[in-house]
Amino acid sequence: MIHAIHRPALCLIVQGRKEVGLGDEQYVYDPLSYFVVAVTVPVSGQVIEASCDAPYLCIRLDFDPVQIARLIADAPLSGVPDEPQRGLFLDRIDQPLLETVLRLVRLLDTPRDIGMLAPLALQYQKQLRLQEARRLMINEGLDVSSACYRVGYESPSQFSREYSRQFGCPPSTDLSRVRQIV
Repeated sequence: MIHAIHRPALCLIVQGRKEVGLGDEQYVYDPLSYFVVAVTVPVSGQVIEASCDAPYLCIRLDFDPVQIARLIADAPLSGVPDEPQRGLFLDRIDQPLLETVLRLVRLLDTPRDIGMLAPLALQYQKQLRLQEARRLMINEGLDVSSACYRVGYESPSQFSREYSRQFGCPPSTDLSRVRQIV
């Protein structure tokens, strides 16, 4: 079982099965279903069906937390839900969603068309460094400055600015939120 902080994303399994846990609830999904994480949450997970001949394959589309916040701010208020919401859900995949995902996957057959969708190499490297710094702070207890230097930043202020752009808030605020959840 792997324990992690799951960022907002749409997850689809192409082959195999996976179990994800949040608190006391367990979610099992497979190629006939999809899994959505709407907010950052601590989860545990493991692949429960895979083999050498049929390895686990999945597609994960991350959602930008800043864009989600903007959408929520622009959405009309709908009142308080009757039951508490978990921030994630599992459902059967339908034809329109499947066709949309297949169109994205087919871009792999035409690499010239991917350029407009893919982040530049430096942006990708920056995202990886920021995600690793976040993991170090959350899972290994490093403070902001230590994580900043460990992943290769030379300036804590630059790190904080880029972290805020990536995750929607400064590192110290993000850590406080995560620690309240955990």
